[in-house]
Amino acid sequence: MIHAKELRIWQNNIHKNRERNHGVLNDPDMANYTLLMIQEQYWSDFTRSAPLHHGWTLYEPNATDDHKPRTAIYTNNKYLPPAKVAQIPMNTPDATTIEIQTRGEKTTLIINIYNPNNESTVASIKEQLIQMARNTRYDMIIMGGDFNRHHPLWNPQGYIRTDESSNEIIDLAADLDLDLLIPPGTITYPHAGTAIDLVWGNEKAKYNMLKCKIAHKHDHGSDHLPIRTIIATDLEVIATEARYNFQQANWEKFDNHLTTKLAQIPLPRTCKTEEEIDQRVEELMKAIQNAIEAAVPRKKPCPHSKRWWNEKITKL
Repeated sequence: MIHAKELRIWQNNIHKNRERNHGVLNDPDMANYTLLMIQEQYWSDFTRSAPLHHGWTLYEPNATDDHKPRTAIYTNNKYLPPAKVAQIPMNTPDATTIEIQTRGEKTTLIINIYNPNNESTVASIKEQLIQMARNTRYDMIIMGGDFNRHHPLWNPQGYIRTDESSNEIIDLAADLDLDLLIPPGTITYPHAGTAIDLVWGNEKAKYNMLKCKIAHKHDHGSDHLPIRTIIATDLEVIATEARYNFQQANWEKFDNHLTTKLAQIPLPRTCKTEEEIDQRVEELMKAIQNAIEAAVPRKKPCPHSKRWWNEKITKL
């Protein structure tokens, strides 16, 4: 294992745009983020999901007959192996919640919310989130999303509109012991000059926060501005090697190398114990592995790599 010292979160409402969704997943600069919290992701009726990508693992709610998911969380496979992440089913397609296991028994809760103008996602998930927080002692809680509500607590200076239902957000934050991480007054919807995209965190998240501001360099053209949140943490990350490219293998070299290695193994004999069987199998596996290392190159993936690409397509 190696350890990542920062939890890097990119958050944005991308307004159901397919090219924007694919662009975010394939942008090399985005590969430095630990996870993506997207509201109003592109969702395909054909695949019945948001776009998939080999470098990211997708978590989103199930669709209903009349309601497509409007939140998604992508975790970076380089920093967060799926074994360290568990999705918590919510009772609405407009909220995605995951638990991340950090070092030891510590757990981080990530909540992604899309709160539409005509209904309240916050009210529908409040009791469920409170119950989760009571049952699990989360080391860190981070809640972000497009809340579509106005309140003096986060409104830009001089913006006097207040929505009565914004108190639901404040009540939920109070019940979960969350404070605003994004500076109050940060404009996230430039068209109206409003602050409707928010990031909240518990005491541990606030204490460890290194940055929470607009990510101008990683703006993919949505009408909402993206938010970049960086929190000091200690994630366990699996160090992985590039996979073998068997399509480029030199099989003649493989045969010669394997023949040489097998000749170095003592002549076959009857194995009388499990230990002797294990030893013979290990010797055979080492010979095969050495031949693979000698004759099969490793792949050189880049952020734009596709599993289905081959030499024939390159020539065409």
